[in-house]
Amino acid sequence: MLTKLAYQSDLSPWLAHFAAHFGQPLLLLDSNQPNALGPARRFDLLFFAALKAWRISSDGQLWQQDAGQTWQPVAQGIEDWLAKLAPEPWPDPVELAPELPRPGLAGALSYDLGLRLQGLTSEHSQQAPLLDLASFGALLVMDHQQQQGYLWHQDPALLQRVQELLGQPPSSIQSVQLALTPEINQQQYDQAYQGVQQYLRAGDCYQINLTYRYQGRWHGCPYSAFRLGRQQVAGPFAALWQQQDLSLISMSPERFIAIDQGRIESRPIKGTVPRGQTPEQDRALQQQLANSSKDQAENVMIVDLLRNDLGKLALAGTVEVPELFVVESYANVHHLVSAIRAQLRPEITPLQALISCSPGGSITGAPKRRAMQIIDQLELSSRGHYCGSLFYWDSLNRLDSSILIRTLEVWQQECRLGTGGGVTLGSTAEGEYQESQLKVARFIQALQG
Repeated sequence: MLTKLAYQSDLSPWLAHFAAHFGQPLLLLDSNQPNALGPARRFDLLFFAALKAWRISSDGQLWQQDAGQTWQPVAQGIEDWLAKLAPEPWPDPVELAPELPRPGLAGALSYDLGLRLQGLTSEHSQQAPLLDLASFGALLVMDHQQQQGYLWHQDPALLQRVQELLGQPPSSIQSVQLALTPEINQQQYDQAYQGVQQYLRAGDCYQINLTYRYQGRWHGCPYSAFRLGRQQVAGPFAALWQQQDLSLISMSPERFIAIDQGRIESRPIKGTVPRGQTPEQDRALQQQLANSSKDQAENVMIVDLLRNDLGKLALAGTVEVPELFVVESYANVHHLVSAIRAQLRPEITPLQALISCSPGGSITGAPKRRAMQIIDQLELSSRGHYCGSLFYWDSLNRLDSSILIRTLEVWQQECRLGTGGGVTLGSTAEGEYQESQLKVARFIQALQG
């Protein structure tokens, strides 16, 4: 059933209410309207009332959890399970509001799972799950274009409870106790940077994404942390995934893969400058980025990589680049963005396409597999969910996903926030280090108050 509800421009003040009543997991995909900069997104989506959940733990074991039950191991290979996975059919006819996303599967895919699926092993210990996924029985949609709310559901009692929850006062924002410390200093970053340059000069790669983590202990409410971040860092692909001992609080500006009616698109970001202090300075920085040969070179390398990734999945002759070197502006930075599109071969499911392209080329480098080997050698810790993806796959076979950058990962009270950027022969250690700090400074400030 589809029921109209009152419009809310921001669902985050009610997240704690939904979690308390419907439990976990839940996923909010938040376009940060009406305050978001960058490309406007039409919908906010809150997936809740999970019917079933799955998890691939760090040791590669697949687990399943039915609603309200404990985790049970699944005696099935991961690749076989993924190949057979699909959203449950939704009983309403396709003709009913076909433009609206519907309930289905949603979850979090870690960078470390992408490492495994590329046939690579890591030198670093991995603690957090490689994959969290759930099948959801309800979806709350806020349509910013029509300024209308909708609820997909199959239970009149659930509808009544949702109406009651949205009628309650918003939950208060609780303080978050968080002290983040970078795992490396600038001297250590410089050493890793020189290692990247050696591989670039040797011809192993022509771009390598070098990152590091801020780490610390966590005491606080994930829903409050998301709201604090949202106030300061309005990313159009912001999201919150909450599943028991795992929280992913993301202010991402970057789409990874979107699929609709077999049409697949990726929008990699490569190229960053800060916002200006005055309108004149801001326009000058925007123009500087648009004309930067270094950033254009980095961007086109990743465009070529993604053209190759999508080309393996696409009908012959359908891969295209409709947008190249577009400047998009966000709360604290300007980004250089391109778009790659293609038509999927009919036998490939959206989830298979997402996994085949994971991890995203914008956060690995090129060639991808060799870049990932070098990343694992030079970086000091596993990436976890940083540079992974949050995604949904609905019952009409549509998929959308983000790259998990500007993302705080909380696993059993330990938290990590990754940052970094693509390094080429034209880069400088000082410039890359400053850019890495710029990307997360405002998010850290928002969380620490």
